[in-house]
Amino acid sequence: MIDKTLFPLNMSYMTKTRLTRKQTELLAQAERQEPVTIYQLAKDIGRPYRRVHDNVQKFAEMELVRLEKTKVKNRDATWVISNGIHYQRLLRLNDMESLGVKGLVGVAQKLTKVLEPYGVVIGGICGAMHGIERFVCDVDMATDLKPEKVVELLKQRGIEAKILTGDVFEPLPWVILGECDGIRFQVLSAKNKGVQLDDVLEKLGMRIASVNDFITSKCMSGGQQDMYDVAVLILQDRELEMFAMQQAGSHGSQEKLITWLADEQLKTNYSS
Repeated sequence: MIDKTLFPLNMSYMTKTRLTRKQTELLAQAERQEPVTIYQLAKDIGRPYRRVHDNVQKFAEMELVRLEKTKVKNRDATWVISNGIHYQRLLRLNDMESLGVKGLVGVAQKLTKVLEPYGVVIGGICGAMHGIERFVCDVDMATDLKPEKVVELLKQRGIEAKILTGDVFEPLPWVILGECDGIRFQVLSAKNKGVQLDDVLEKLGMRIASVNDFITSKCMSGGQQDMYDVAVLILQDRELEMFAMQQAGSHGSQEKLITWLADEQLKTNYSS
């Protein structure tokens, strides 16, 4: 059993209702198509009607969507209308009063615009979008711009930041640290985080790293928290396991990942 005192992790979210990766995908599909009937949603995503119906009812109870009864070709039907799915998911991950999720999203949006199209959101917010439920208190970005250019662009928007280098950040060549609207952020080298800027998701005015790039960046970092995040994704979607294991093996973090995947508490909480 892993000693969870080795790194900080607030486990209070374990008592909350959580979504599996497939449920998250269903929510995203509903958002793309809204308004859409449950029947059409099930047909388009290729899943059994009853399973989709039950999940949609759950989403409605969680206030992620609202349902409106109607008739389609003289038959009863139910429209599924998004309540800003991804934003609502972020709100449910944190205590909004103490951690200011609205502020986190706002800062991530601002930084995306500053660096567009050369920046992408990584870290906790990216993980939340891909289905990981844990507290998020800062914003992480990756870019392929030179650090001096990043600081210049930030300064043009009235955002102060500084470039830090040195052995403490190894193997990263540099890290840019700053604060925006009272929220800390850091900008890292996309290349050194395994992030591809041409493979992103665009949601809520942010550019989010793909799930594969998110996994790659976590395996490159290789910390206990990083491999915990990867294990959560795998337990929710076993199709990610082979890719994740390959990346973890390439970056020397496979043993930690295997240990997390064997953790009974984690399997109880996240296995779909």
